Amino acid sequence: MKILFQVTLLFFHLSFLAQTDSTTFDLPINENPKGFNYRKIDSLARTVTYKNNLKQLTSELTRNYSSEFEKSRAIFIWISHNIGYDYKFINKKKKTKYPKCRKKDNCDLKWAKWEDDHLARVLSKKIAICDGYSRLFKRMCDYAGIQNSIVTGYTKNEPYHVGKMGELNHAWNVVLIDGNYYYVDATWAAGYCIEREDKKLEKFVSRYNDFYWLTPMDKLSRNHFPKDSIWVKHTPYKIAKEIYKNTAFIKSSEIPHLDILQPDSGIVTAKVSDTIRFAINYKKNVHRFQINTNLKSNPKPWRTIKKKNKIWDEELMKKQKYVDFKNDGSIYTFEYIVDDKRLRHIDILFEYQPILRFNVKVIK
Repeated sequence: MKILFQVTLLFFHLSFLAQTDSTTFDLPINENPKGFNYRKIDSLARTVTYKNNLKQLTSELTRNYSSEFEKSRAIFIWISHNIGYDYKFINKKKKTKYPKCRKKDNCDLKWAKWEDDHLARVLSKKIAICDGYSRLFKRMCDYAGIQNSIVTGYTKNEPYHVGKMGELNHAWNVVLIDGNYYYVDATWAAGYCIEREDKKLEKFVSRYNDFYWLTPMDKLSRNHFPKDSIWVKHTPYKIAKEIYKNTAFIKSSEIPHLDILQPDSGIVTAKVSDTIRFAINYKKNVHRFQINTNLKSNPKPWRTIKKKNKIWDEELMKKQKYVDFKNDGSIYTFEYIVDDKRLRHIDILFEYQPILRFNVKVIK
């Protein structure tokens, strides 16, 4: 079984990423169950340096804490602060080379040596893909005596993933503390990659995102979903999978700031002349909303020079069409009237940037 588990990680990378039924999964985002001083834990964790000994590093990070919450937080912060995303590895479309295990080999020993060497490279180069992040978090939690596992599964980070499972390409972690499971994703917490128009990753930007620390399942499943049903406890697996599959696309960078209040699914069924009502809770100020569809789109209001530099174009700006909206504090509402049976999707732009997509099924 171990060999099969290891092989499933072969294709896992970030795309820009068994216990009893009595355990609970759902808790408020960024939950702080014991009122710990995260700011102090975080600042101390960021000062600890790696001295070519992972056990020693783990001990230095956790020895001043008695609770597993504090220890796991210190480990999580250290990894997200010190390990960058290996975007060059992804651009080259390389695959992680796993050991081949023959019948006569001691497979456990062979895998253990491979993982030791793999983590040593991660720590030496200070870069990894999700496989390295999740393995490093697991190993350090193991050293600290914290029960944990690696979770493998799907991610959705493209507009065309609405109605689909997305890519089976990611790995994250759960920790078991006081009988409860808590989801964490050090890869996506570490920062983000800037993507060029040709879909190549240009660079990694280190910027901590606390959304992926102790994330409740209803939030995490906006763009993560476990392959194994053992990790879904808040609702029956098939139902949870269908909800995830039909979730609206939300641009990854905006997920921590945005809740969709209406429609209640990413797949909207409507008739010609029906009005689709949108209600969005968004923590940032928006002055301009636009709607693009598969039938009509606003032109991008800029020209791209040498694939990098964007220059705003006055003529293109004159062609922009905007949506009338209302807002009450952080709640934004607006409408769209279905006027063509060929409508298939609606993209919602905030300040000229595509942030949301809904698929539409037009019925008679």
